[in-house]
Amino acid sequence: MAALLHLGPAALAGLYSFTLIDVMHRRLAPWLPRFYAKTVALALFVGLMLIGGWMGVRFLRQSLTAIPEILERVMPRFQELAIRYQVDLPFEDVDGLRVMLVDMLKENVRNVTHAGGVLTRGLFHVAVGILVAALGFMAE
Repeated sequence: MAALLHLGPAALAGLYSFTLIDVMHRRLAPWLPRFYAKTVALALFVGLMLIGGWMGVRFLRQSLTAIPEILERVMPRFQELAIRYQVDLPFEDVDGLRVMLVDMLKENVRNVTHAGGVLTRGLFHVAVGILVAALGFMAE
């Protein structure tokens, strides 16, 4: 049914999340009463997910701020190599590269918009799968 409804990411995220929470619960069960073991396992899972999400956002922010600096340092060497190997580059400096990339994005705005929608839908499906797994685990 998940394949017919194109919910593969949601199903996989839900199954993986449920399994991870269940493993944590089984490790905690010998030391805590059942309800507390479930609650602690779920809290640990949510904490790990929040930390992972925070790390991912931080990585993206740092990457996006570091790319211009990296390009400024690499561009002279890149141009030297292009001259040495007689490759004609469609840009001359970092600003030319930026203009070229913006032009490419303008030409392909429909594809970029579609890819953004697919990514958003996929992340939403994964979030719903994780939520369903957590609810299913607590109801068990």
